[in-house]
Amino acid sequence: MRGMRRLFFLLLVASSALAQAPDAAQKLRDAQKAFGAGDCVSAQVKLHEILAADSQNYVAHLLTGHCQLRDKNYRGAAAEFRRALEIRADAPPALLALIQSYALAGDRAHRDAEIAHLRTLIDAGKMAKTTRYVREQFTVVDKNVIANEYPYVSLLRSRYVFEIPGSQQRLELVLRDSQFLLVSNDKTVRVYDRGEPAYEQVVADVKAFVAGKSVSSGKYTVASNPAVIVPFPITTDDPADPRLSLKPGQVAIEYIAHSCFRIHTAGTRLLIDPYASRTWLGYDFPARLAADEILITHPHYDHDADVLLGGQPAPWTPNIKALRDPGSYKLADVAITGIRGKHADPWGKEFGQTNTIWLLEIGGLRIAHLGDNGRLTDANLQELGRVDILMMPIDSRHHILKEPEIQAIRAALHPRIVIPMHYRQPDLETSPDSPEGLGDIDPWLATQQNVIRLDQNIATFTADALLPSSVIVVFPHSARVTR
Repeated sequence: MRGMRRLFFLLLVASSALAQAPDAAQKLRDAQKAFGAGDCVSAQVKLHEILAADSQNYVAHLLTGHCQLRDKNYRGAAAEFRRALEIRADAPPALLALIQSYALAGDRAHRDAEIAHLRTLIDAGKMAKTTRYVREQFTVVDKNVIANEYPYVSLLRSRYVFEIPGSQQRLELVLRDSQFLLVSNDKTVRVYDRGEPAYEQVVADVKAFVAGKSVSSGKYTVASNPAVIVPFPITTDDPADPRLSLKPGQVAIEYIAHSCFRIHTAGTRLLIDPYASRTWLGYDFPARLAADEILITHPHYDHDADVLLGGQPAPWTPNIKALRDPGSYKLADVAITGIRGKHADPWGKEFGQTNTIWLLEIGGLRIAHLGDNGRLTDANLQELGRVDILMMPIDSRHHILKEPEIQAIRAALHPRIVIPMHYRQPDLETSPDSPEGLGDIDPWLATQQNVIRLDQNIATFTADALLPSSVIVVFPHSARVTR
């Protein structure tokens, strides 16, 4: 099921990036629905009709390839994924699927060539270091095992994942406390205490365990080409990212990028909506950043780096708590309230359009972060009460909030400061059409009054220093964010 969710996520991302004629768009939705129901025959009928009218439909080739994979027609699948890559070069969903088709077919030469290309893209920063690919499949007794590989690992992130289709059994080689462990559903099978074991060694131990035999112990073969180990990007303390020296009552707001902010007080640092690198957004999250706690508004890849692609380990250390649910919380000198909202239409239906609005009370200041909330209900307004500083999703294409909704929220809450977020960063995005459907902020700002543009991505506020009239404050993104 995890692989299925991951596939649909990739297909939906790809689908949203292409403008479809109404008829083709409906056929594609029908094909996706049939595929999700396990009916590849009906799906391929629709896909054939789409491709007959438009042979350059990337998503149709991608979904056709996955139907071929399901039917174990690996050569046919590879051909479809190659066609998809001809249309959109280096597109991650098609490239990873092409590697998978070669791996399952046992075509090691083509698999290794595409893996080498994938690693080049990762090293060039064009694909995330959290990327994994299918390496091979093998049989143990009567069980088929699919081996997945991560070329980059960190603490708690797997090096290899061995999945048995149709079974709850899953084995992983993970790095914990400077040791590699082979675990089965979180139960340790073997400890490798002399460095990363060779892949062949791990496979031998996996085969023994699945077959119900004794796993080897003692000496083992060490990997000749071990994975690159990368640190967690988000930690509680980092000498390269020292705490700000603030007095009680002072609040520093730091804009990272997109909808991600870091709130500094005299007692703590809160990080809101850390995004996944190069997933929809075309740029990376900072390589090093410190925070004491994390607030997540909703499980979209551009707001929650923990849930991207279905269950990869969070990019923060285990001692950092991430809050997602409505409720009342306290951290040092910050009172935190999570308010139950609703993600703006039509997005987020895959998780029920949940969206937690975060209200922070610090030294007499009330700061609200809307996430991707749509219009505010009367209950939302009552729970928010007075808002001094409001972070809200605004862009010139009105991807989240429409103009009447923006003005209605401002009129209802009367914030002293409005901070726009969730807009396209032209200097970071490599394509004028990316992210799809998201506009710049400048055209909207040109229609507004009382706009203040800061020349730094961090500013300090106190309750007694706010201007009496409403102003719009625009931050530049952090210099730590790179493309």
